[in-house]
Amino acid sequence: MCAWVRLTREEVMGRRLGIRLRMEPLSPRLEIFVDLKLRDLIRANLWFTYSQPSMKVTMIAGGLSLPLTILLPFVVDLPSWFKFVPLALIVLHGLMPLLVIYTTKQNFESVKEYQKNVQYIFGRQGYEANDGKSSSEMSWDSIQKAIESRHSFNLFLNRNFFIVIPHRCLKSRDDIVSFRTILRGALGEKASMKTD
Repeated sequence: MCAWVRLTREEVMGRRLGIRLRMEPLSPRLEIFVDLKLRDLIRANLWFTYSQPSMKVTMIAGGLSLPLTILLPFVVDLPSWFKFVPLALIVLHGLMPLLVIYTTKQNFESVKEYQKNVQYIFGRQGYEANDGKSSSEMSWDSIQKAIESRHSFNLFLNRNFFIVIPHRCLKSRDDIVSFRTILRGALGEKASMKTD
């Protein structure tokens, strides 16, 4: 189950979360409970894989070379094995999403159950994460960039590692807009969000 709560300073201090809050008083805060599901990670990893420039180049090159490899044997005398090149290109492009799904499933199964349920508190100075066994406070400097995809907010800690905050964990469209505002305010140019 996912839920969100906007917290005032009094509400935060009144809750017994088991973590210390050092965020600046009176700053807007948003608490999001993320109940991570396998489908959330599959969507995020497929989005990440197919949004990479190298993958886009590979897809375009494969798309352009496919007609050439089909037509070339009719124009030039080529070895018989060359007839299988178009099939190989199609199979390779078809296997990529299956490989991403398989790898994601393997990684998800190795994650502890408590690590799939994380409470995040986002504020002006940074954010906190609490998974029930441990908690941490991070400044916004730890986020290299934030990108909103169709189904989630993706907070990149480095080039290839990102935190997934699914849209479904935010109650309504207004909540999504509020989270975009917090990310834009905290990250500026490093936040690539959809338009409100």
